[in-house]
Amino acid sequence: MQGSAISSAGPREVFSYLRDAVFLRARRYLGHNPAGAAMIIALLLMLIGTSVSGYLLTTDAYWGSKQAEEVHEVFANLTIGLIALHVIGVLAASLEHRENLVTAMITGRKRNQPERKKVP
Repeated sequence: MQGSAISSAGPREVFSYLRDAVFLRARRYLGHNPAGAAMIIALLLMLIGTSVSGYLLTTDAYWGSKQAEEVHEVFANLTIGLIALHVIGVLAASLEHRENLVTAMITGRKRNQPERKKVP
């Protein structure tokens, strides 16, 4: 799916991409790579969980509930952890593919050139 703006990656493709990234041989994607696509889903789920559990804490049924507070805290902490992993992944991919992904995220533009072959 190289060059595709949208990646529909299953777990096998995500783990394969991550393995290749560790060895600095991951393919370059114009859109999100499989790990980035999985990260979007994970972040959205954590943010939904944080929002819903936070809202529940304001209701009469869960006001002052320690268990509900702990669930909310777990979602919030997982979100922070995923953000840290996302930043690390963006920096690693930027270095590996020699392009500024932060700028690409802000502008929505990424060079449309094929990746140069790596010399062994």
